[in-house]
Amino acid sequence: MLPPVPTTTQEKNPRFARLYQEIVQSRLNPDGTTKVIKQQRAAADVEKALYEHRIDLARRQLVQGALSDVIAGNSLPEELLQASRVVLAMLSHQISPSDAEILHDDLTRFTQNSPAIAAAISTSLLTSTHTLAHIASPSSRLPVNQLPAHINALQTSIARDATSIDTLRARLADTLAQVASTHRDALELSVRILEQTMHGSVARGVRARAEHLGVVAKGVDLKVRILGKSDSFIQAGGEEDPTLGAAMRGYGEELGGKIELLMGQVGEMEEEVKGYKRERGMTQIAERYAVVLKRKGDLEREVERIEGEM
Repeated sequence: MLPPVPTTTQEKNPRFARLYQEIVQSRLNPDGTTKVIKQQRAAADVEKALYEHRIDLARRQLVQGALSDVIAGNSLPEELLQASRVVLAMLSHQISPSDAEILHDDLTRFTQNSPAIAAAISTSLLTSTHTLAHIASPSSRLPVNQLPAHINALQTSIARDATSIDTLRARLADTLAQVASTHRDALELSVRILEQTMHGSVARGVRARAEHLGVVAKGVDLKVRILGKSDSFIQAGGEEDPTLGAAMRGYGEELGGKIELLMGQVGEMEEEVKGYKRERGMTQIAERYAVVLKRKGDLEREVERIEGEM
């Protein structure tokens, strides 16, 4: 199977993406075999020859394995067991052809008693077949004659599941690549947000306001110190700075006069409201009363401001 290629890689390399799609869709099957007819025929011939060789090799290995089981089981007479050991050694290439002349009698004895040895081999193979049937279908007793079809069905299912797993693995790899890309974008966005928070316009605005408030606080502190020191000068008789003491007393008297004037205006407005209540209709009274209340609020705030300055 072709290795999966993430979607992001294909998007960044359009020419490679076209080549990859051409190979996947027109050249190769999901299992990696070719889709080209001529190459398919050549590959089919090679596959057939390879299959035949595999069958022949499997038969040889089965017979050798069964003969080894017969020898280990001691189900034959000793002379036949000895001849079987010699034949098994020759089949396993443990005896060179030059030594075959010496073992001619054992080979002749094996050939002459081949029906008995073949029966023992068949019994061993049948036992192995029953064991294989039980392994292939543990939950039910599978007849021996149905074992080939059952094995073919299992092989087909395994091949289909393997293809499905490969497809899911490719999709998973693509999804993981997308998740990694999204995670990277999220990290980049987080870094930008942190940069804006630490060094951006919001942070600069906050710092500017903090600096402004600091300056205001310093100004208020200096004003309080000046007023406190001026008050101490005045209480001490103004020996250190008489001019400042006189100026502060004059400023206080001026503020006091403004407060009295504003309070008088508030009183006049309240009397005006009372007159409206007596003389005009309810609609006009409500409108005028709202205007008066607004003016009254403005005056009260002005009074509070002046008192704060004192």
